[in-house]
Amino acid sequence: MAVTLVSAYQNFTVITRLGNVNGLVIPTTKGDIFRFTGIPFGKAPVGSQRFLKPQPYGSWKRTLDATKIGPACMQSYTYASVYHNYFSEDCLQLNIYVPYNITQDLRRSVMVFIHGGAYMLGSGISIDGSRIASHGNVIVVTINYRLGMFGFPSLQYSGVDENVGLWDQILALKWIKDNIDDYGGDPSAITIFGQSAGGFSVNFQMLIPRNKGLFHRAIIESGTANSLIAMKRSSNVGRLIGKNSRCNDQDQSMFLRCLRNLDAGIIVNKTDEYSATLGIDVFYELVFTPVLDGDLLQRTPMELIRDKSSEEFQFFESIDLIAGTCDMEGAYVFITGKPFEREFNFNMSDGIPKRFLCDALISGFVQTYYENSSTISDLICQEYTSKDKTTQSLNVAHYLTDFPFLLPTINMLQAHASSKSSSTYQFIFSEGEHSLYPKFPSWLHGAGHGTELIYLFDARKLANSNFTLSAKQAALSLQLIEYWTNFAKTGNPNGPNKADWLPYLSNTESYKQLSIRNMTNGNHYRKDYVKLYNTINGYKFLTSTGGNMQSRIILILVVLFYGLKLFL
Repeated sequence: MAVTLVSAYQNFTVITRLGNVNGLVIPTTKGDIFRFTGIPFGKAPVGSQRFLKPQPYGSWKRTLDATKIGPACMQSYTYASVYHNYFSEDCLQLNIYVPYNITQDLRRSVMVFIHGGAYMLGSGISIDGSRIASHGNVIVVTINYRLGMFGFPSLQYSGVDENVGLWDQILALKWIKDNIDDYGGDPSAITIFGQSAGGFSVNFQMLIPRNKGLFHRAIIESGTANSLIAMKRSSNVGRLIGKNSRCNDQDQSMFLRCLRNLDAGIIVNKTDEYSATLGIDVFYELVFTPVLDGDLLQRTPMELIRDKSSEEFQFFESIDLIAGTCDMEGAYVFITGKPFEREFNFNMSDGIPKRFLCDALISGFVQTYYENSSTISDLICQEYTSKDKTTQSLNVAHYLTDFPFLLPTINMLQAHASSKSSSTYQFIFSEGEHSLYPKFPSWLHGAGHGTELIYLFDARKLANSNFTLSAKQAALSLQLIEYWTNFAKTGNPNGPNKADWLPYLSNTESYKQLSIRNMTNGNHYRKDYVKLYNTINGYKFLTSTGGNMQSRIILILVVLFYGLKLFL
């Protein structure tokens, strides 16, 4: 391997086993970043390859131009300006950020980021890995994977591979494992991390034993795979999108041929139209998700983490893990809830009433995931009810934090902490930034969904061009990067002779607060809500696995344990 600088701080060429690659040298306050963008790891999944597992791209003969930004995968054009209106199905590409110099002598640890966006939006190129790479002295890789119907077809047809978005991620990880040493990376020290649907994805990859050796540590931000919104057992929403696109589904082979010949933009637009019909369901159900396919995913994450003898659990527990959430993930309700004001007769500026929480949000959630159990609906409603208007509004945000994000995360941490072969850590990020969310009420404090990303990555690109971190925010940013990169290097977020982040153990359930004013350790975060969640998900687990008599007993226990509150 050799590096040829074509022009200082501009272009350079690196020689790799796949062929020459031309990239850019980007100056930063910490030193130069060697940046490669748009490197293909998979062939274009188009035409007859649409809805099938990705194929390796292989090598190239001419020097690859990795100075230009590659396309985002096909998704809603609503956010086209973020990606410079550059979308394509030929999007299986990744981006590499190398700090200071490229040399195999150092063999830097590697951090691979999987973006979020409800499996429908986002792109690897929307995340700039320079800040983490330069301040943490690690190599950062960001990846694309197919989204929406292209990544999660939801067709249930032979001749179609489900979960191809997850297969794309696996192919990218294989490429990184096989090739990152050409860029000075250590293929035996790879950490995957992701946020929201990227967090779901990281956790799914931890439960797939065929991934053994592809990565060694994982950081999950705001979303674990056992969340009820992270996957479905099965889905045929792809057929609905296809029929709405005027493909005739009377004959399966003709229907698939029609779908594969459709212009990608039609599928995107029809998906947008379908999403607009979901109404209140948008709060608790994603349109496209991974499904049980009998291949990559054979049992749900909830089932797998309860079966400690399974190959999946044994792989999962072998991976060092940090997992956590923002303290106010559900604050988005103060924006996304506004369209429902007339339907449910309330004014967001006056607060969010109990009836919207119980009769709309909880009722729909329980109908979808808990067999429409009125007992469970009443129990959850009771736990999140207050006579004080402000507290009641906050409880709505807490509910939308707890059930999709926080409580499944703690449930996953509890399972992982039983391992003696790897480390486990929990964080609660609570540093809000009101200037980013001007529509949030002034009394709402804490960090909304995705807030930590502006501290980990380039805040100007993630937030808006006018936003910059204050001195105190910048200090918090560097502390987060230090924790994340220390963990990537050692499996421990603490530095040498420094142990201020306590591990998550089964008896202590320690977590680390991450904010400017509070960097302390705590124990048993929201333990009463965790207790309720674990109890009703014992019921959920048994009903999903066929334990009818047992499930009735569990439901009776739920009533006995919590139900007195309903009658006091």
